[in-house]
Amino acid sequence: MIDFHTNKKGCQESPRQPQKVSNAKKVKELLIKGFVTKQIAEKLNINKDFVANINNNNHFSYVEVEGWDEYRAKRKAWNEKINLYKEIAFKILELIDNGYKTKPIAEILDFPYHTIKGKEEQKDMNNL
Repeated sequence: MIDFHTNKKGCQESPRQPQKVSNAKKVKELLIKGFVTKQIAEKLNINKDFVANINNNNHFSYVEVEGWDEYRAKRKAWNEKINLYKEIAFKILELIDNGYKTKPIAEILDFPYHTIKGKEEQKDMNNL
């Protein structure tokens, strides 16, 4: 009898090759240690997409590695923080485009003056 694996969507899949499962475990361990996708792909001589899909929890979510849940939680929090900063950056640029100066923008957004000044200078350089 074939031992099927049920994926996270509840669909049955054919058995995984032991090498792929082994690589998935190594990938997760290296991600936890702080290696980036490109480094892991080169180190294990595997495709970057394979690493990225594991990192995004799209593949091999059933492979358990100690510390993976904590890594995923930190990664999610980091991505949320990045998205927040992107939103603020777009808002800063929008206010600059509408003629606001650095100090009023800092007060409106309750954000550090020097960060807004940097965005303002960055925008000025892009207009050259």
